[in-house]
Amino acid sequence: MLWLPVNGRSLCPERRHGMGTTWREAVQSGQASAETGRSGMEMEMEVVLFIAAVVLLIGGIFFAAVGVIGMLRFSDFYPRAQASTCITTLGTVGAVAAGIILAALSSLAAIAYVKLVIIAALIMISGAVASHALAKSTYKRGHRPHGEGFVKDDYKEDGFDGN
Repeated sequence: MLWLPVNGRSLCPERRHGMGTTWREAVQSGQASAETGRSGMEMEMEVVLFIAAVVLLIGGIFFAAVGVIGMLRFSDFYPRAQASTCITTLGTVGAVAAGIILAALSSLAAIAYVKLVIIAALIMISGAVASHALAKSTYKRGHRPHGEGFVKDDYKEDGFDGN
């Protein structure tokens, strides 16, 4: 049985409402719009948006978990820096995107959308810049990756040997 709380109401297709009808039957007959003031299409759109928000939130949690596992499993600095950037960009942006959808469902003011978009943009930019700055400073201190090394070493081509 599917139960989705949207705007304080439970949208359960199997639950009986009113005179022995299911929610789906009530929406199709127009009885639900009399109870809520909304049409069946609006109710279905809310359900679709709520499911999209849940999927985005689960995706954000997945990428955050993968990044944490990468931080624990990788032995070198450079892969760990990549894993931490995965946490900040993909994990947080998935959660913020879910927040934007849920803000739309709860009829928040337009400033809430703007704030969430600014938060997502700042996190994406600052996470990538911070990861690059850390990797560059680590390179300048002489730390090189274990194994075969870089595929292409731009700093060495620019005349900086790191020592």
